[in-house]
Amino acid sequence: MERETEKGAALLKDDTHGSRGNQEPQHSIVDYIPEPTDELGFLPSALGFARLGRFGIFPAEPFGNRPHRRLLGSFGHFESIATTDEGRIRHWWGIDKASNIGIATGAPSRLLVIDYDRRHGVDGLHSLMRWADENGHEIPRGVRVDTPGDGGHLYFTLEEPLRSCAGWLPNVDVRADGGMVVAPPSVRTVSMRSSASRTPDTGYRQYEVGRGSLTALPPAPDWLVAAIRRDGGRYRTGGSGTAQMASGLLISTQDALRDGLPVGRRNDSMHRLICRWWAKYGTDSENEVHSLARAVWLKTPDTATFPWTEVESMLHRNRHFIAQENTRRINLAARLMGRSR
Repeated sequence: MERETEKGAALLKDDTHGSRGNQEPQHSIVDYIPEPTDELGFLPSALGFARLGRFGIFPAEPFGNRPHRRLLGSFGHFESIATTDEGRIRHWWGIDKASNIGIATGAPSRLLVIDYDRRHGVDGLHSLMRWADENGHEIPRGVRVDTPGDGGHLYFTLEEPLRSCAGWLPNVDVRADGGMVVAPPSVRTVSMRSSASRTPDTGYRQYEVGRGSLTALPPAPDWLVAAIRRDGGRYRTGGSGTAQMASGLLISTQDALRDGLPVGRRNDSMHRLICRWWAKYGTDSENEVHSLARAVWLKTPDTATFPWTEVESMLHRNRHFIAQENTRRINLAARLMGRSR
């Protein structure tokens, strides 16, 4: 019997954030990165990354994904000033608590990040899984950071030089030497489409660790580094797409509408898809989200053991959860914006 719905919630929220107040939370920093607080903004989170010892960090624009020009001044090369020094970090975030957390990829952090997005009808995750499938590889399970724009970052350790490149595969970029990513729990502004309005609303969403631990990054496979260095991937059509299921990554809406949900992962996959839809379209888009869930359920094999009433219960619970999360993030963003002016 499938009983994995509770596991999905852990991928979206960590309730062990520590106290919110005018003191820095005291905890085992190795276990997790603390959430921002009302008084200190993202300083506790930035210090959490510094204390992990491997990530070279710097301030990024509040609610954005670029280096913080006002704080960094004439330093054009953010990777040269990325640091784990707590004094420097306290100075930066003492000036602007709302600064997002930037990580310099490549040599400063010994870090490779595969950055995939969904834009213009192209699913970068599908591009990556198809390329791996066609070349006889399987993307290792490891750390995945879910990004506000309905994409993700896959983190790997990197112990050799490797240049960053945009467009390695369709909607897949490589973040290595000379690159950067914004780290959880940073906040981005996003457009949230709603069926009730023709004009997109602006909302706030966090970067979140969707799977794995930032203290246990898998090494970048030799075949992956070699392919990036050799020929940029050279995307080709075709392939069975079975690597996507084997990898354990979240199935795309497009694939779910076409093939249904995989047996053995139906509850977890539906739970996470519904959370994604409520967050993307807004909790007022009941008809749109219910229609997507119903269409996916009808395509899913053996619905006799996966009744529609169970999906309806997920729709209700997850709508309430996302509404609470949106309220919390909007309130946090408002407080941070007030302190960054």
